[in-house]
Amino acid sequence: MRTPEPLARSLARRRATALTWMIEPFLAAGVLSCLTGKAKEGGKTTFVLGMLSAMYSRQPFCGVLPQETRTVYLSEAGP
Repeated sequence: MRTPEPLARSLARRRATALTWMIEPFLAAGVLSCLTGKAKEGGKTTFVLGMLSAMYSRQPFCGVLPQETRTVYLSEAGP
């Protein structure tokens, strides 16, 4: 296993690549997306489920026609 310092140097040398958007500018392919906000007030779940519904039904979301793809939706709910 590499130590953190050489790994950080290796990552810093990488060039940025163009993103493939599933729903621009909300969700890109091959990246981890994290949506945060105030509990029970921000509409985060409604927003994400609306986005996923648009992806699976091939309907526009916020004026953008999404790309169809497989997704993993992970929700963390604390005590």
